[in-house]
Amino acid sequence: MRKVAVVTGCSYGLGFHIADRLIDEGYFVYGLSRSQPPMKLFSAPDTFYWIECDISQADEVKVAFEKIGTPIDVLVNNAGVFEYGPFFKQSTKTIDKIIDLNVKGTMYVTREAMKTINNGADIFFINSVAGLYEPEWEAIYSASKHAITAFAGIIGRELRFDGIRVTSIHPGGMNTPMQRNNPIKNRLLEPTEICDIIVQVLKSKAVYKTIKLFPESEWHQ
Repeated sequence: MRKVAVVTGCSYGLGFHIADRLIDEGYFVYGLSRSQPPMKLFSAPDTFYWIECDISQADEVKVAFEKIGTPIDVLVNNAGVFEYGPFFKQSTKTIDKIIDLNVKGTMYVTREAMKTINNGADIFFINSVAGLYEPEWEAIYSASKHAITAFAGIIGRELRFDGIRVTSIHPGGMNTPMQRNNPIKNRLLEPTEICDIIVQVLKSKAVYKTIKLFPESEWHQ
């Protein structure tokens, strides 16, 4: 029986690449996003189903999982937003947007997924190195990612007796549209590098609670 994956933020960037890769790996993928993903995800029959959903809205997330209506084997919490700049210049709207999507939205999705997730399933959090350190000019974003670092760790302990692995992936800067406003000019990671890690974890029996990924880094358990 084909395994089922749910990927949030699948309309572009890393989320699109993750959904596409999981389809290639034989999963049926449900994609949650506010805008329609590229047609490539719809190209193969019976491999992908898109659900329009703003994950920062708890009621929309609940409806989305009711539409899915089947136990899932993989959840990839990918949706997020990034803003760069001195904190005192950040508007209330910006603060709310980042916290609502990066923190509350991720929690809403994880809560609904936990109601139907299969024993032995995998939950991935696409986090950031900003969730491990305190990068300058990223106060709100970093705070949101630190919250998810703690959340992922606690959820991992809650679910360990069901054989559910929780993996928090912490990439550095990535070559995606979300990083366009980041002035750091170091070599950016490619989305395919994150996809490779997800697939490697899925094919492994090892437990990687936290994976830090810099362009030149190694994995850290």
